[in-house]
Amino acid sequence: MKRLAPIIVVVAILAAVPLFVTSNTTLNFLVTTLLIALAGQGWNILGGYGGQYSFGHSAFFGTGAYVTAILQVR
Repeated sequence: MKRLAPIIVVVAILAAVPLFVTSNTTLNFLVTTLLIALAGQGWNILGGYGGQYSFGHSAFFGTGAYVTAILQVR
């Protein structure tokens, strides 16, 4: 349980950030940072531990970014 305590504290702090931050720019930056961290962890698990190389994660995040950009323009 001692090993999980720092993780639980960090998750609780990140979950409380939207309650205190009112700037959309800051929230957008934090969400983008967490998405990049998620993609990095996925690559770390597949490429590092599993020894597999999958470009599916890149395609998934790239498609999401492309669709988001198109929807924001329109």
